[in-house]
Amino acid sequence: MNGKILDVSHDEVSVASPTHPCVFKTLEALADQDVLPAGMLYARDADGKVIPYVRDGEAPTNALKGVLSKSVDTAEDDAAIGIIHGTVNSEMLKYGIAGAAVTTADLVALEAITVYPQ
Repeated sequence: MNGKILDVSHDEVSVASPTHPCVFKTLEALADQDVLPAGMLYARDADGKVIPYVRDGEAPTNALKGVLSKSVDTAEDDAAIGIIHGTVNSEMLKYGIAGAAVTTADLVALEAITVYPQ
C-alpha cells in the first residue's frame, strides 16, 4: 500500500455520478493483476481481495460486488476504492482488465447490488 488516502483530479471524468451520492469502500486488490481500470466491474476472491468480475465464471469471480472508482496498478499498490452503492456514469463502466463494454445483463446485476448506472 502506498499510503495515499485519496487522489482527486478535476480534469478527468468521474465514474461516480453526482445524481445520487455514492458509497465508497477502500478494499485490498489481489497483487500482480496488471492495471485494474477505473469503472471496472469487480468481484472479490475467497480472501476478499478485488479481482475482475467474470459474468460466466466460477464462484467467487461471478459475484459482482461493485465498480472501481479509480484505476489501480496492482504491481505497485494494493489499495482499491470501490463504489458499493449509488449512481455511476454508465459511459465509464468496463468489463475486465481490457475494458470491454458491459452488457445489459451486467447493468441489471449492478442494479441488483444497488449500484445504478446512469
